[in-house]
Amino acid sequence: MYNYRWRLSQLIKFYLQADTISKVHSPFAYKILSYILDEERTYYDFRYIEEIRSLALENNRELNLVDFGAGSTALKEKQRKISKIAEVAASSPKQCRELFRLVQYTKPSFSIELGTSLGISTAYIAKGYTGGKVVSFEGDPSLSKIAKLNLKSLQVKNVEIRTGSFEETLPIFLGEVKSLDFIFMDGHHTYDATIRYFGLLKSKLHDGAVLVVDDIYWSMDMLKAWKEIIQDPLVTLSINLFYYGIIFFKKSILEKTHLQIVDQAFKPWN
Repeated sequence: MYNYRWRLSQLIKFYLQADTISKVHSPFAYKILSYILDEERTYYDFRYIEEIRSLALENNRELNLVDFGAGSTALKEKQRKISKIAEVAASSPKQCRELFRLVQYTKPSFSIELGTSLGISTAYIAKGYTGGKVVSFEGDPSLSKIAKLNLKSLQVKNVEIRTGSFEETLPIFLGEVKSLDFIFMDGHHTYDATIRYFGLLKSKLHDGAVLVVDDIYWSMDMLKAWKEIIQDPLVTLSINLFYYGIIFFKKSILEKTHLQIVDQAFKPWN
């Protein structure tokens, strides 16, 4: 459950404890953070994708969404306007630009996204490195259909969307692939689901793979899941940016390192 008071207290605590990029000692971490947090680095793709977001924010058509619930077989339908989904569920423009630059920097051959929604973050990931393939998972058929139309209008050709419960679609997919380079987890925001999906995915992570976990301060459960994941022996570097976290599985990083970083463009209301 989303708790505004708890999240605010964590935001203040994070801001007081976090370092800036200038205090990062790891050459690898410093280089990649400087690249992805550089707000002066912009691309035409940003404008085109944000036009899709703007249209969605003005679209008051209601959808009957199917909510599988994390780990639940019971289905619940919820009416929600597309504008509200774009406002609340989609990753912020700033975070999407950072995802784009992270993908551009790491150049993953095979990426997956858990939680397609309207396809906005999907487009940023796909455009970040058009030489790679992206498979995005979405539970709701209505959102999946809209995302496909949005990606088509952006002429994104390197994305496949798989529709259905993650509990069913993810294990099938993982049985088809040998390894994964980049994962963006933005699906069920619960401890149990996050830990379960990480357990399924980590067997496919090779040396050099990157995992992005969204909304790590969404709840006490999500923060608990984040803290547990970064202690996994395979994790060599984690970067906590408050709104999301980046995890690297890179054997050349000999000393396990955990960073909390606040950048110059940090805004509490994002």
